[in-house]
Amino acid sequence: RTLVALVEEEIELGMPMLVLIITMMQDQVLLVQQEMEAEASAKVTAMEEAELQREMVEAAYSSGIEILQGSPISDRKSKFLAHIARVSDVQEAMDVVRELRSNKSIAMACHPSIWAYRIRDKNQKMHQDADDDGETGASKKLLFLLDQTELENVVVVVTRWFGGILLGPDRFKHIFNCAKEALVTHKYLEK
Repeated sequence: RTLVALVEEEIELGMPMLVLIITMMQDQVLLVQQEMEAEASAKVTAMEEAELQREMVEAAYSSGIEILQGSPISDRKSKFLAHIARVSDVQEAMDVVRELRSNKSIAMACHPSIWAYRIRDKNQKMHQDADDDGETGASKKLLFLLDQTELENVVVVVTRWFGGILLGPDRFKHIFNCAKEALVTHKYLEK
């Protein structure tokens, strides 16, 4: 319906014209504000991701272990991001976790390092461990992924930035999917 039709309808109902115009203008201002906030939020997110990518390159360089980053998954203002690395022992896996936690953006996350690793040592003994970092049950999903795909000598670390809206069980799906996507992207796994 057109603005003229709305005005004519409201006039017939006896609403004063000035009240109608003010109400409609307030609605328009609110819509414009929401659009501007969404644009600003998208710009900040893009800048944060670019900064995070730059910092990750620096982190990989300083540790000597190549840390590869997956694509972020966003849902209801929460963001999930996976990092993976080839490691030869438990100490290297913990070095990767420590290196990632030293990153300013990651350290500020609600759950900076949900991790799991599977490492076969020189004696063919399998070492595996995982940590939820406060997201109870999340690391079991990562360890399950590594176990089911039979990956060895790899550590997977997922970071979750909480957006203020509870995701329920969807959070586990996102943790699993962003880790799997990183493993596929960097050719640790086939699609």
